[in-house]
Amino acid sequence: MLNKHKKYLVVFLFFIQCPFFLNAATSNALDLASNAQIKLKPKKTESLFSKSHKKMSLFLGLSGYSELSSQTKKTAQNSNSLIGFAGQWQSTKKLQESFNWKAEGQVFYATSEEHIYFDIPDLYSSYKAKFFEISAGRKKTKWSLEDDIWQRGLWAPRNFYNLTQPMSQSLTGFYLDIQTKSPVFLTAFVSPFFIPDLGIDFEEKDGSFISKNPNFKPPGSSVALVGDNQIDLKYRLINSAPSDIIYNPSFALKAGARWKAFNMSLSGAIKPMNQIPLVAPIVSLKNTVSLLANVTPEVVYHTLAAADFEAEASNSLSVGGAVTYDQPHLKSQPATTLQKNVDTTWIYTGFLKYKFNQIGGEFLTSYTHLEGGDLPDIGRLASRTDSRFPIRYQYNRALKLKWNQNLTLGKPFQLSADWNYDFIQKTTVSLWQASVRLSRQAVLSLSYSHIALLSNNFSDPREMYWHAYEDTDALDLRLSYAF
Repeated sequence: MLNKHKKYLVVFLFFIQCPFFLNAATSNALDLASNAQIKLKPKKTESLFSKSHKKMSLFLGLSGYSELSSQTKKTAQNSNSLIGFAGQWQSTKKLQESFNWKAEGQVFYATSEEHIYFDIPDLYSSYKAKFFEISAGRKKTKWSLEDDIWQRGLWAPRNFYNLTQPMSQSLTGFYLDIQTKSPVFLTAFVSPFFIPDLGIDFEEKDGSFISKNPNFKPPGSSVALVGDNQIDLKYRLINSAPSDIIYNPSFALKAGARWKAFNMSLSGAIKPMNQIPLVAPIVSLKNTVSLLANVTPEVVYHTLAAADFEAEASNSLSVGGAVTYDQPHLKSQPATTLQKNVDTTWIYTGFLKYKFNQIGGEFLTSYTHLEGGDLPDIGRLASRTDSRFPIRYQYNRALKLKWNQNLTLGKPFQLSADWNYDFIQKTTVSLWQASVRLSRQAVLSLSYSHIALLSNNFSDPREMYWHAYEDTDALDLRLSYAF
């Protein structure tokens, strides 16, 4: 994924260490992100804060990965070990109003990649009065039910380590939340800053992009000029200045109403796309028969709108739906430039959720239908059937079945399953997770993900997202210790 260049991780580190966030970042403010969180009894403190709550843990992990190539019929295997820190810290000072700040997330080091990954969805301070709250920083906000269920990353950015488990983040800026005694509520967001999706580390070497993370898939190394005649295509990454990425303003607004058994909302935003599109001016290399693509990240704005509703038929059953509109504002480029292309997109989503309160389980099923989406690249050397750039929409017309279950079999267990089938890509994507609390401090977690292609044929970029990963299995084992 070329738009996940490590340069943006440096930008992210720079930003969260600015003076406004310094106190939070230096106060062990990271999240316990294992699937079974240890709930420790909050300790009373005699500081200025009347309430203080924190959970912290260290974790060790081991990841295994295998991929079966449909072309070579060979299996590639890879492994990686992880060491990290996760935690949550929240404090409140109460006078006539409330001053709060919260930080949660995780940071871990992947030894085989020699790379640090961050997952910090909450890092903010706030002032809460009777009918409103003002916050500054990164704050979890559910802008869209569709984006929350399918993790598309249209509203809030994501971080990636494992492809099937995107880590949803938050928009960074200033929030105003208004909630009166009436059912009506309002959330407004504005920011002079922009932090895109962050993810897999890679580097440029000898005209190619390479990575030690098996989830990384480089673009093709040749291009067709006339008929089936192929010519080598080399790549060079042109890094943008950090200021060109960071200093791009955003605005978002959400208004709605909540009743006892029904709620609805309308959301809108004008902001940069979290998945940074790439452009690649192509030139001829002297004294060779190769072409050179100068790959350049480009911040592109888009207009987002969403309408959601959710109704509770009983204490256990709820149904809902969402409509999302996504309009990218792509910039025109010369014909010699290879450019990512995305159409105006409508996404229709419905879901049903059932809670098994007596046994501690929850079932969710959802269907999403996308119109528009990814198109073939633009440019003289662009293919008519595929794209050399990362695909923006990972699901087109897809069904989701999801189950979460809490059990006690001598020790507390937590089980979950997430199965997805895309009817356009003819691909199943599944994630199975289990965790057990070994003691008050220790939690052992195991996750297994599988990508299965039922067809290797595609004629459109909308069929390409999961096809790049062939038949893939990933296993992750993690031991967390809370203190």
